[in-house]
Amino acid sequence: MALSRALGEPSDALEALLQVKLQEAREAWPGVEVEPETWAAAVGERLDPEAPLLEALGRIETRDLYLVLGCVAQQRPALEAFDRQLELLRPALQRAGATSTLIDDLLAQLRARLLVAPEGTPPKVLQYGGRARLGSWLRVAAMRDYGAQANRRPADDDAELEALLVSTGDPELEELRHRFRNEFRGAFGVALRALDERDRAILRHHLLDRLSIDRIGALYDVHRSTAARWLVDIRGRLYARTQEEFRVRLGLAAGEFDSLMAMVLSQLTYSVGRELS
Repeated sequence: MALSRALGEPSDALEALLQVKLQEAREAWPGVEVEPETWAAAVGERLDPEAPLLEALGRIETRDLYLVLGCVAQQRPALEAFDRQLELLRPALQRAGATSTLIDDLLAQLRARLLVAPEGTPPKVLQYGGRARLGSWLRVAAMRDYGAQANRRPADDDAELEALLVSTGDPELEELRHRFRNEFRGAFGVALRALDERDRAILRHHLLDRLSIDRIGALYDVHRSTAARWLVDIRGRLYARTQEEFRVRLGLAAGEFDSLMAMVLSQLTYSVGRELS
């Protein structure tokens, strides 16, 4: 009675029911191998203590819990099945108004948030309580994420991105930004809107959500070096477009703009030298 003992109440009837449910789980997710006692203990943790034991067991989606445990163990068949569950969310997100690019980003974020955890921390997919099918649980999470994304105020996000980018980037642009704020804001907005949704999302993840390069790589299933190259490329294109738009808004020819930038740089150099003397 190993399985029923894991629930703390060994009995022949409970053991028989658990064996049936375990076989159903194995048949539902071929190739996924979870220790029976581990699965039974996870089932026991999710039982309603106020309900009769056999009735409470009947309310738990034991097959999907088996898949979740396979994902926690990083088993490829389980992870592939989990990804198929995520793909089934696309129609609902499309009906809600999400674009294909945004759906890609939402599903990648959801996958990483549930399956990727800091060392020593259990992955959040273990929060699955088994009271509904895993697909339904994922759908609620995805729609909640989409609602939060849709309710974000782009203007506020853009302003925060602007402040973060210029404060950690080109000192000449930062000086010009303070001197010609309205023109710079307009130029930055044009440059930011020229990025596609994925590039904007990557910037937000790095600068607003404070995700590390490793986490961003996990979101998009790429190596951290690839994610780092993406960020360098995105910021480079954003700076170049901002400078060009800024020059146009100031009504300066390329040579005049270069002279203005040189003047700003010289002023900064002078100020720094004076502060250090």
